[in-house]
Amino acid sequence: MIALAYATDLATGQSREFALRSCVLAMRLADTAGLDVEQRRNVYHQALLRYIGCNADTHLLAAAFGDEIALRQDVARIDLGSHSELGEVFVRAFRRVFADLPPDQLAMAVQQGLTDALQVTVPILAGHCEVAQRIGMRIGLSEEMRENLGQLYERWDGHGLPRGLKGAEGRFAVRMVTLAQDAITLEEAHGFEAMTAIITKRRGGAYEPELADLFLANAQRLLKGLDQPVGRETILAIEPAPHAVLDEAACEEAYLAIADMVNMRMPFTFGHSRAVAQLADAAGRHVGLPASEVRDLRWAAYTHDIGELAVPVSTWMQPRELNIRETDAARLHPYHGERALASLGGDGSPVAQLVMRHHERLDGSGYHRCVRAPDLSPAARILAAAEAFQTAREKRPYRPALSDAAAAIKLRNEVREGSWTPRRWRLS
Repeated sequence: MIALAYATDLATGQSREFALRSCVLAMRLADTAGLDVEQRRNVYHQALLRYIGCNADTHLLAAAFGDEIALRQDVARIDLGSHSELGEVFVRAFRRVFADLPPDQLAMAVQQGLTDALQVTVPILAGHCEVAQRIGMRIGLSEEMRENLGQLYERWDGHGLPRGLKGAEGRFAVRMVTLAQDAITLEEAHGFEAMTAIITKRRGGAYEPELADLFLANAQRLLKGLDQPVGRETILAIEPAPHAVLDEAACEEAYLAIADMVNMRMPFTFGHSRAVAQLADAAGRHVGLPASEVRDLRWAAYTHDIGELAVPVSTWMQPRELNIRETDAARLHPYHGERALASLGGDGSPVAQLVMRHHERLDGSGYHRCVRAPDLSPAARILAAAEAFQTAREKRPYRPALSDAAAAIKLRNEVREGSWTPRRWRLS
């Protein structure tokens, strides 16, 4: 769950450990409100996983608004019940998208974008709720927790989406987590005094009045220390008992859910991580890796692109190769992936280390650390080769897909150049 929380922070452009810090705040608020164990458990999971469906149809969001991460950053700071604030956010987005147009054409493009904006966004946001619930089912969340995830955009005043639930029609955990996450976002953006003023203004609108009053009366205490990093051990310590535990089969499904969550951003990446995992698993078995290493290799393949969530979809969907600035940002995605998976702790370290190396090459020509052969285990070499082969077989906006034979020729040429281990390599 912490890895998924980190992933949603990347996808929504939130600050590092945003979901973790909001979880701590929400649980402190739950304790202050005197919630029972089941209510606290719902709050805990909602805070960590609120945005796990946010990658659904992201390519449509990017096609309409450009940089969807910048859009989400702007939206997080405003009152979505205010048409004027929402309109200003949309105008900024359209001005970014159409920045190269002459002034008269820019004005017309912005106007047309505003006309179409809600028709584009409402179905997408409804899809986020549905996908979040499906992911929740796959990772074993209760029916009540999944219902919470289906209400992530609802509001106290009934002006939310997709169902316009009003007052107590919305789940209490959703109302509490919405307030907690907004408090974190607004304090970061505007400072403590402005944050409390904004929450006071939104009392009875976005937020339940009694809940807003409880937060405001205790805000300094509740927020104490949350400007500092919040780590894995803190989140594990505040999980309501009994603690949820996954067996190995459930872990496999959870990794698969992460793969699908990452790959659903764009049509041309659907199934990418699953295919890389199949190749890597088969290759690992073929060369004689121990079963535990094959498992880690497969799980790393499922999650290898989690760090790509830090790069806007609008960047990946351009019908050209990336420029230098875009390339630099894209090449950091193994780093972000390793950071996300570091939350798995000691047992997950092999997976995180493989993810960090999935674009490295034997001759040091890879990224992001440009390491060479001595720093690349057999599993790391397999994962990198499987990823390169599968990617070559997939269409991208700036190039067609290669056939299996052409992709194999491409990798064989790179073997001669020193990037890959020769075909004769085998452990036993």
